[in-house]
Amino acid sequence: MRKKTLAICLIGLTTVVFQIQAQLAITEIQTSESANSLPPGGKKGPDWWDLSNLGTSNIDLTGYRWQDGTHSQVLADTPFTGIIIHPGESIILSESNTTISTPALFRQWWGANNVGANVQVVLSTSANGLSASGDAVRLWSPNATNSTDPYDPADLVDRVDVGATGMAPNGGIPTFIYNTNNGTFNWFSTNGVGGAFIAATSAEVGSPGIHPNAAPIVITQQPTNVTVTVGQTATITVVGYGLPKPRFRWLFNGSPVNTNRVSVAFAISNNVSFSTLTITNAQGTNAGPYWAVVSNGVQVAFVTSNAVLSVNGNPLAPYFTQTPSGFSAYPGQTVTFAVTAFGNPPPTYQWQLNGTNISGKTSPQIQITLSDTNQTGTYTVIATNSVGGTNASVSLLVTPKPDLRITEVMSSESTNNSTGDTSGHSDWWEISNFGSFPVNLQGYRFDDSHFSLADAYTITNNVTIQPGESIVLVENMTPTAFREWWGATHLPPHLQIITYPRIGFSATSDGVTLWNPAAATESDYIDSEAIGTAVRGTSFGYDPNMSDADFGFLGYAPDGLSVAGVNGAFVAPVGGDTGSPGTVLTLPNISRGAETSGGFSLSWPNQPDWNYTVEYKTNLTDAAWQTLTNFTSDNASVVNFVDPATGAQRFYRVKVNLQNP
Repeated sequence: MRKKTLAICLIGLTTVVFQIQAQLAITEIQTSESANSLPPGGKKGPDWWDLSNLGTSNIDLTGYRWQDGTHSQVLADTPFTGIIIHPGESIILSESNTTISTPALFRQWWGANNVGANVQVVLSTSANGLSASGDAVRLWSPNATNSTDPYDPADLVDRVDVGATGMAPNGGIPTFIYNTNNGTFNWFSTNGVGGAFIAATSAEVGSPGIHPNAAPIVITQQPTNVTVTVGQTATITVVGYGLPKPRFRWLFNGSPVNTNRVSVAFAISNNVSFSTLTITNAQGTNAGPYWAVVSNGVQVAFVTSNAVLSVNGNPLAPYFTQTPSGFSAYPGQTVTFAVTAFGNPPPTYQWQLNGTNISGKTSPQIQITLSDTNQTGTYTVIATNSVGGTNASVSLLVTPKPDLRITEVMSSESTNNSTGDTSGHSDWWEISNFGSFPVNLQGYRFDDSHFSLADAYTITNNVTIQPGESIVLVENMTPTAFREWWGATHLPPHLQIITYPRIGFSATSDGVTLWNPAAATESDYIDSEAIGTAVRGTSFGYDPNMSDADFGFLGYAPDGLSVAGVNGAFVAPVGGDTGSPGTVLTLPNISRGAETSGGFSLSWPNQPDWNYTVEYKTNLTDAAWQTLTNFTSDNASVVNFVDPATGAQRFYRVKVNLQNP
């Protein structure tokens, strides 16, 4: 009886409860077009999408913003200035290109009799485009806060995700429309169905500007019962779809949820909307039934199933559900370690360094501002209550700031897999350790020119880079495939290769930034390098003859492109690309020369596993250099070579044999 009574009460109160005057929905999308005859020459029309008002009130669209799958409101377009969308109306938002540069031309493309003068066509000059291989359209209200959260904030008006474009029976390209069977946008328009028609000047199939009917709300995940211990966090979720997409309002025992320790998150993703109720530090007073009222401003409101929260109040010794992982950091950074422990009564905490209590550190989280390497050690937190206790430890290694440098980037290959060709090649870049100590890269993060810690990829591989070593990071390509591409005999014998998901370097301009695990701001990076327009099949490389202050990485300049035979670069046996993956040529400048009892000693910084030639002259005016020795270096940081000859004047030089790196 509870549900029926509540639903009847809510029928006339929907707009009051949800404060909804009308509902907007993205109802049609075209991401690819064939050539058309307008204007003569057969150029493609632009991408476009429909926005429909399925409610009962006018909506002023001024300030509304849209964006594609990039999900960045900062980059969103605001094309709707002064436009009112009326109930039962669909507005067309079209990109502007050389084919369709006015609303009148859009109507001619699809047929003036089909897209009449009363249909509002809005042209967008934004760079936001829709990919034929799959994309999304997002629409934000004017009061939306800036966010790059892929699930989008609660004030997102609508989001639609589509896959790869299809082909109509007549050879044209159909639009995407709503699938009432599963709530997705995976149906293609069919001529004569739902108002769809064939464009007047091309073979496209769609229904631009034709208003669809609302579709019923379907709940795909009902709230379910939850049992937690006192102090734990409880979450209850509801998921559903419809046209327009549903919104949710949570109730506890029939009343709106208390905001004390209770939060509600709403999001839209993959064509469904979902809401999660979160109760932190759950207590006995939070126990009971929870349910959600569901509405989209069009359909009569209804309620979900009950989810009963049970809170166990029995005494319980503390236990950890979250413990930190160790990493390295350097002076000037602030390190944060946090744990989550549960128990009844709630536990108290004490942090220790190497077994000694740290004064004042008695919360689940500790922040350590690093000033010296002597803060290296084992940090332990002890959680206790009247029932018992437990502890967790984490190691922190404090070192000088690592001298890791981005020394090569390839953003355009002679063959690549951007079109899904798995036999092609992928973007890659290189890190080199110019420092004096090894660095473990696990937990390090990197991003392209987006320059965002929030979106950065975290290296999960347990990889240590030694002094003088270079490693390669490649997008969606196995180490074996990378070696086959560049030729195993051309690469350093123990080259470490890390595979990571695609972030997509641009061939026109981009960059790479590297952060260590302790970095809390974008500006606290280890290294950051920019690249300009690529020459297909040629990497951007590092010039070891120049300091960073003199722009040692010249990726943004023409002379930053790799040249075969220079600084270890060579031509890949597959594809013919030019680069020096895994190699940064440290020129063997002799740093020390001294007479010894066994002859004359020479020293220079070493590049591990390189072939060196030591040569001499007895007089600088001699025409040729004489070879003393050839050898392959070990992993030492410095080469020490002794010429056993004594009592004669000699001038020395050291060469690296580029053909056998």
